[in-house]
Amino acid sequence: MRTFFAKQHALAAMALVAVLAGTGQQAQAGEVVPPTSKWVDCLSFVPGAPTAISYPKDMEALNVNARVNAVLTFTSPNRGPVLSFEGSAPLVPFATAISQYVSNMRLSCMDSSQSKVVLKQTFDFDALGHRVVKASQVDDPALKEMSKLYACMEHKKPGSIPQYPQSARRYDREGHVFATMRFTKADQAPEVTVSGTPGQSDLNNSVLTYAEGLRIPCLGNEPYTTTIHYVFTINDSGRFALKNSSLAEFLKFAKADTKSAKFDFNTMSCPFDVKLVYRKPYMANSVDQLDNYDGARKPFLDWLKDLELQMDGKTRDKVVGSNVVLSVPCGQLEF
Repeated sequence: MRTFFAKQHALAAMALVAVLAGTGQQAQAGEVVPPTSKWVDCLSFVPGAPTAISYPKDMEALNVNARVNAVLTFTSPNRGPVLSFEGSAPLVPFATAISQYVSNMRLSCMDSSQSKVVLKQTFDFDALGHRVVKASQVDDPALKEMSKLYACMEHKKPGSIPQYPQSARRYDREGHVFATMRFTKADQAPEVTVSGTPGQSDLNNSVLTYAEGLRIPCLGNEPYTTTIHYVFTINDSGRFALKNSSLAEFLKFAKADTKSAKFDFNTMSCPFDVKLVYRKPYMANSVDQLDNYDGARKPFLDWLKDLELQMDGKTRDKVVGSNVVLSVPCGQLEF
C-alpha cells in the first residue's frame, strides 16, 4: 500500500491551528529547549537487524511479567554494548532476548576521545497484554546532570526578566528569541548567540543584555550549553496552537521545498504516535516517540525535525513553540 500526500496553499494552514484564550496581559517568558543527547541521536542498528524486541517464546506458557532496567556500555563504534542490569538480574530468557536485541546497536559517532558511553533503556515484558514488550526511549544519564545545572542557574537580579523594548511596545511588535548560552565558569556570564524574528534586533539585544547577569554557581570544570526560548508578546489572547492530527493532514501544509522522503511504516511497529514541538525556522523541531521505542523510526523522526510548514510570518510566530501529536498509520509514505 502506498500513501501520497499533497501540499496545499499556505492560507489553508490555518486549518492546522487553534486560537488560545489568554490573559490579555503583557508577558515575557523563557522556556528551556530540552537538550538532546549526541549519543542517542546517533544510535543506530545493524542494517537488517531487528529494531524492536519480542517476548521470549519459551516464557509464553508461564505468563510472567517483568520490568528490566538495562545499562548499555559502549566502548567502540563498531560493536554492540556490554549489557548489565540495574537491580536484580532478570530471568535468563528475558536477559537473552535483551542481549540479542542490543547486540545490534551501534554508536557510529564514537571516536578515540571516548573510552566508553553509557546509555539506559527499560523493557516491560507484559505476558497478559498479548505477550508484548514495551521498550522505553533510550536514556542518556548525562542529561539528568545537565538538568541539575540549569536548576542551579540564577540571575544577579533575582526575579528579573528581559526588558520589553519600548521600540517594540510602541508598535505592539511581538517576537521570539532563541538564545544559546555557553557557560564556562561559575562566576562569569555565558557566551551567547541568538536567532530570532527577522528584523527585530531590539528583542535580541534585550535578551543579550539580560544574559549578562546570568550565572551557574554550581558549574564544575566542564562547560555547559543550553538554549532558552524567550517569547515577547503584548497580548497572548491571539496565540495559536497546532491541532493534533494525522500525519497525512499535517504534511499537506509542508513547504514546497521540503526534502523528498520515502518511508515504510510497516517496518516501524505501526501504527504509532509522535509528539512534535514546532520550532522552525529558528532551530530544529523536537520529535519524540510516544509509545513503544523502535529504532527503525529514527530516519523518519530526523526528517520531521527538519520539516517546516508553509505559513505567513505572523501565523508562524504565533505557532512557534507549540506542540502537536501526529498519528502515523501503517503503509508507505512517498513525499
